[in-house]
Amino acid sequence: MRLPITFARDEVERLHSIAYAAAIQTGAKGIELDEVTSGIFRALAEQANRSVLRAREQPKLRVVEA
Repeated sequence: MRLPITFARDEVERLHSIAYAAAIQTGAKGIELDEVTSGIFRALAEQANRSVLRAREQPKLRVVEA
């Protein structure tokens, strides 16, 4: 089971701003604008979630002294 990543407020605002700008570009208006924004926001949040999970699965870097 995948656990959702909790985003900081500023990250949520950044993702929402991106989603809203993209939704405006589709020409949506009113409630449709809200629905499109919501869909884009969910897609962005899921992508960010996958990126964080992928980064956590990467092997740790270690310092090697020459």
